[in-house]
Amino acid sequence: MEHGKIIGLGKNYQAHAEEMREILGNVERPVVFLKPPSALLHEPDPIRLPGYSHNVHHELELVVEVGTRCKEVAAAEAWPCIRGYRIGLDLTARDVQQEAKRNGWPWTLGKGFDTAAPISRLYRPEAVRGDIMNARMVLTVNDAVRQDASTADMTLAVPEVIEYLSGFFTLEPGDLIFTGTPAGVAQINPGDELVARIDALGEMTFRVEG
Repeated sequence: MEHGKIIGLGKNYQAHAEEMREILGNVERPVVFLKPPSALLHEPDPIRLPGYSHNVHHELELVVEVGTRCKEVAAAEAWPCIRGYRIGLDLTARDVQQEAKRNGWPWTLGKGFDTAAPISRLYRPEAVRGDIMNARMVLTVNDAVRQDASTADMTLAVPEVIEYLSGFFTLEPGDLIFTGTPAGVAQINPGDELVARIDALGEMTFRVEG
């Protein structure tokens, strides 16, 4: 199906917020940004690094796909809004993002390049194995573990994320919400193989081209 908004949530894991404080500052509430649909990438297509960046980082994330139109939804009523979940990578041109931060510019060029949003297939709620809010998430690069955490570490859990975002704008069927990344983000390079896994869902694999 066609996807609409791709919404990113920054600083939703405390450990990652601490490792990024020098870049992003001491922000008290989650940072919200958008990626264009052209950033989406599906297996087996490769990640292509943008020519205008020399430092692209991986960020492993749980992605929520919206299934119904919702606005100003309370957290307790948010679960029926969810069509399902995907494993996602929020790829970030960190040098471009740093420049934007220094100048007070939007992050769009650092977050929205082509292939900047690799995602897995959709996992419907009934296909989730165990508790989606207590699921181990691991990213390896060339078989070396880079990120290893749990969705339980989120500052805002999935229902609270929907409540928070729907308070600002209407969420619509097909919208994708990247819910934030744990600590361990690092640079990727041509030739790297990234394997992203969320135990409650499954895994996906992407290779990096220049």
